This record gives sequence, C-alpha cells and structure tokens, in this order.
Amino acid sequence: MENELRTLRENVSAVKTVLNCQTELSIERDFVLPDYFPDIFRILKCTVEPSVTSQSINGSKLSFDAEGLVRILYLSENDDRINCIEQRLPMSKAFDIEDGCISPEVRIVLGCSYMNCRVVNRRRLDLRGAVSAAVRVKCLCKEQILTQASGGGIQLKKQLITYPAARLTASKRMTLIEDLELPSSKPALGTVLRCGCEITPGEERMIAGKLITKGEAEIELLYSCVDQNGADTAETMRFTVPISQMIDIEGIDESFEPRVEMTAAGCTVMPKGEGGTKLECEIILNLSCTAVKFLTGEAVTDAYSTKYECETEKCSLPIEGPAVKVSASCQSECTLSYAEGDIGVVYGCYAKCSALTLEREEGRTAAAGTLTFTAIGANSDRHPFLLENSVPFEAELDLPGDLDPEAEIDLTAQAGALSFYLTDTSSIDLKAEVKIRGNVSAPISGGVLSTVRLLTDKPKERDQSCALKLCRCSGKEDLWDVAKRYSTSVRAIEEENDLSDGLLLIPIES
Repeated sequence: MENELRTLRENVSAVKTVLNCQTELSIERDFVLPDYFPDIFRILKCTVEPSVTSQSINGSKLSFDAEGLVRILYLSENDDRINCIEQRLPMSKAFDIEDGCISPEVRIVLGCSYMNCRVVNRRRLDLRGAVSAAVRVKCLCKEQILTQASGGGIQLKKQLITYPAARLTASKRMTLIEDLELPSSKPALGTVLRCGCEITPGEERMIAGKLITKGEAEIELLYSCVDQNGADTAETMRFTVPISQMIDIEGIDESFEPRVEMTAAGCTVMPKGEGGTKLECEIILNLSCTAVKFLTGEAVTDAYSTKYECETEKCSLPIEGPAVKVSASCQSECTLSYAEGDIGVVYGCYAKCSALTLEREEGRTAAAGTLTFTAIGANSDRHPFLLENSVPFEAELDLPGDLDPEAEIDLTAQAGALSFYLTDTSSIDLKAEVKIRGNVSAPISGGVLSTVRLLTDKPKERDQSCALKLCRCSGKEDLWDVAKRYSTSVRAIEEENDLSDGLLLIPIES
C-alpha cells in the first residue's frame, strides 16, 4: 500500500471561449420622405444607433437580430426649423460555434463604423453605412484540480488559490416606462432631434434564487420647439430615471459574486396628452448577469516522486480568479469653429466615445479611444448649424504590476460631464470627462495540476556509492527545484542543513 498513489481532486467551474470575432453589418437603403415631411434642402447630420433586439443559440449556431435607428437631421429651404427623420433598419447575423455549449455567456457590442447620407433629390435619400459587431461567446466547462496526493514517494508543491466552484448565467430584456414633465421654463416638445441614454450601474443584492440590480439611466434630450415669440428654436433637457430590476437565477445566493452588464437597446421620448409638456419615456434594457461562487483552498502546481518516474497534466483550460474592478477617467478638450458667420445661440452640445483599444507598454497599460464632440446651434440670423470634430483620448489604468499577460480586460467608456463656452463669435470650446470602467479577470498564475500518475514500471535509479551529496545552488533555484532534481524531499534537505548559505548537503534516498 505504501507504493499506491492516492489522490483527491476538487471540481472547478472553468470557461472556454468558443467564439471571439468582429464583423460588419452593411446598411444600404433608398429612402423616400413621407408626404408630411418638407423637402430636403441641406443635411445637417446622419447617424445610426444600433442595438441588439434578440439573440439565441440553437445547437452549433449563434444568431442575433439587431436594429439600426437611422436619424437624419436636415433643413428645408427658407425655413429655420430643424427637421428629423427616423428610420429603423433590421439587421441579423449568424455564427457557427461549438455544439453543446453549456450556460453560454454571450456578449455582443455594436457600434457605428460609418454612415453616409446622399441626397438624390429633394424627396429621396441614399443611405450607405456599416455597423461593427464584436461578438464573444463563453461556455461553461467542468474541470478538476488536484488538491492532495499520497503514497509512492509523491512530493507536492502547493499554492493557496481562490477558484470558481460554481458559475451561473442569466439574461433578460426589459422595458422601462417613466412619466416625465418639462419644467415651466421650457417650451413644449416639438420634434425629438436626439435622445441620448447612458446607463450607470448601481448596487446588486441577492436573495434566494433572485438577483436585484439597481442603476440609473441618464437621458439627454434635444428637441425642436417654438419659443414664446413664435420663432423656431431647440432646447436641451436632462432627466435621470432610476432602474431597479429583479432577475431570476436558479441557485444563486449571497455566496456568489455577481457581475451585471446593463445596456440600453433603445430610448424613446414622446408627448403624453395635450400641451407637449408631459412626456413618456420608454427605455429598453438588455441585462446580462454572470454570478460566480469562489472558494479558497490549496491546489497542487507541481509534483514528482522520490521512487518512480511520474507524469503530470495541467488543467486544459485557464482557471480564472476573482474579477477585479477597474476605473479611470481623463479630460478631453475640443474647439469647434463656425465659418459661415457669427454664432448666435448654442442649443446643445454632446460627446460620444468610440470603442476602446488597449495600449500596453512595459509596466503601463492605457485605454485609448476617440471622443466625438457635436454642437448644434444657430447663427446670428437664426439659421441652424451643426459642428463636429473628433479628438483622441487616453487614460492610464491602475492595474496590478504582476498582472498576467493573458488577463482578460473588459472596459467601457462614456462621456461624463460636458461644459462649453464661446471663446469668440465663431468658436466654441468644449471640455468633457471620459469615464472608463470595467473588469479584469486573470488566470491563476503558476498553472494548476489536474492529474498525476506514477510510472511504477520505471523506478528511479539510485546512486548507492554515497549517502550524501554536496550541492551549490544558483540564486534562481529554491529548495523545491533542488529536491526535485535529486529526487529527495524538501523536508530531508531542511533537516540536514541550516540554510544559511547556498551550499547544501543532499541526502540520497535509499
């Protein structure tokens, strides 16, 4: 029984990335104005806001449907009113993935690559553009890690780790409807020109089988209207809508650490009743939750036998430790110049962040992107204008110095507080704070063994000519390396030496 190897192993919840790609969805559409819209004289801006409407996995196929909200701001001849046309364009895409994906965690991030709008005639437009889609799918996989072994002269090197013992996923699509009211100082709502929606996550709380998540939706509304003198103008209004939602996740309790992604798939503001001062806001939210239960214990990272040759296998999948939340911010500035006269009034300004890229240098990691500033106003003759410019930004991330190069970093960026002022009659200076937040998930360092096997038909050869050997160790070796090289145990070396210098007596196993 002394030569019989006995092992203990623990189950861990690992994930495998089965899809990680980027693709583009093209937009090609001829658009004819409805009869009740005035003729087109000048296009101010054409944008598309893409959002995921549904997703599903059927066998080895992932498919999702999306919608691109095209919004065109334009002017008619001899008219100072800003007109807005909206068109919703359906899109879809399918991908091949590994069959039998368990508890899939799907992440789809859409963005506008470009959008062009060409006037064919006063009633017809030619729309050409593309929507980028970054798609990632992770699947749950069961792994086992080696925690204990005895017999057969086995020697173990252990490391205290925090590992995922269970993993739960859930997703939900919800519609939030909130009644709003314009203050008495604001004119009645005419046409919505822009409806920005930024989600700020809040706290999470768990009860048996349910996750309660909270947050805020910050709505920025730009709308056309008529002032008290009967002149066409535009106004900006901001609202904050609280979010509180319950997600059913079977098996979740307070021992799990949740991570919730909350994104706006659509935001619509419309008048409610007569007068145009009472509004109804409809927000469509996509919620994705991953909850992980972590346990702490010893795992074997290396093993050998003093009696036999042996084989070891490491876990085939990386085992992620607890995610670390990261955040950063930076200031971005821009000057917009108007070349067609003097600026009379600025109706509103806003900024939008592009997708982030990571820039890694030795000892430094930064998130970089582009911030696009937009200003809408009118000149001294009350003719509307739209100015726009993009500037790069970069924010250094405060990450652990020993972060694994294979660590996964998920980040999002949004423009925070924005301020502007007129430097002269034809220039606007804008300043915005870029807020970056996300998570860093690093695999457990050192590698964890899943299996060890003794080759009992290959006993180790022994040098019977001596009972001790003298060894001078290099500075890079520790006692484990020395003991493994001479097929003895760390304890045996410690008992023979005071470890005060690099010269060691190595006992030879009989």
